[in-house]
Amino acid sequence: MRKFFNDEIAINTIPFIALFVVARSLCKKNIMYYLTIIDGLMFLKAVCGVVNGLFDIV
Repeated sequence: MRKFFNDEIAINTIPFIALFVVARSLCKKNIMYYLTIIDGLMFLKAVCGVVNGLFDIV
């Protein structure tokens, strides 16, 4: 069974914290604003996944 290290868990929680912060701060904007924010959050989640993959190799 694989053990998760504290830094890996912390990196995985960054996108969820960002999603919470963004969801609390959104006001009525146009649809392109929402789509841009969602794309940015997906990119952040992908970057965090790649960083965790690098921890797995080491």
